[in-house]
Amino acid sequence: MQVLMSLGKYKFYIGKNTFDTLSKKSSYRWNEVEKIANRSSLQFGGVDCPTITLDCIIFAKLNEKSPVLLVEELENEASKGLPMVLIDSNGKNFGRWVITSISSNQSYYNKWSVPEKAAVNIELKGYDRW
Repeated sequence: MQVLMSLGKYKFYIGKNTFDTLSKKSSYRWNEVEKIANRSSLQFGGVDCPTITLDCIIFAKLNEKSPVLLVEELENEASKGLPMVLIDSNGKNFGRWVITSISSNQSYYNKWSVPEKAAVNIELKGYDRW
């Protein structure tokens, strides 16, 4: 099975546990400088850390573990507070990133009340090189 992207030891596979959408946001600081008897002006304050958002779908039938366990593993990794290397399928290293939030919605419960599907949103911030 081909790896689409990896974040630390966590791997996203084509057709297995993968992301539907990858969104990147870049932002820049502009500070407002007030002037007496004149309009305020803006002064460039720098570049903020970029943000990547991954919207993922995890199906139990395609994984050895339940979606709940896979999300918990990712949450445990994030709670260590360590940056992780982000690498795409072509081997491009995007540098180190940190997980700033994880949210999930579970659905399609089986007869044992275990969800068969999880929609997961993972937000990352660039830690150093980006």
